[in-house]
Amino acid sequence: MVKNTRKTPGPGTIQPLNSPKPVAVEEKDSLPRRIRLTNENRGNPEFQALNSKQYQNSKFLKVASIEDCWRVDEEWWREKPVVRLYFEVLLEDGRRLTVFKEMIEGRWYQQKF
Repeated sequence: MVKNTRKTPGPGTIQPLNSPKPVAVEEKDSLPRRIRLTNENRGNPEFQALNSKQYQNSKFLKVASIEDCWRVDEEWWREKPVVRLYFEVLLEDGRRLTVFKEMIEGRWYQQKF
């Protein structure tokens, strides 16, 4: 059980969990074919795939198979609706990843569940 500190929670005490991280994906026919991983990406949750300096020790891994695919369309009434196409992929080295393409901006992200 968490001890009650009797302090009023302030801004910054609540943080999002499981935030998606940008990742570089080469696609063919709108499907992920290769995903770029770096040493930082393998162990660092703060990896920013869109920063080219992070790519110095990176390599692309082939997608061996797409295990699942689904689409999420939510909050269509908001200014920025959520439109994502998810893929659960098996990489050539045996790792499983869940990635999605944000369909409005066209950017790819890795999602950890």
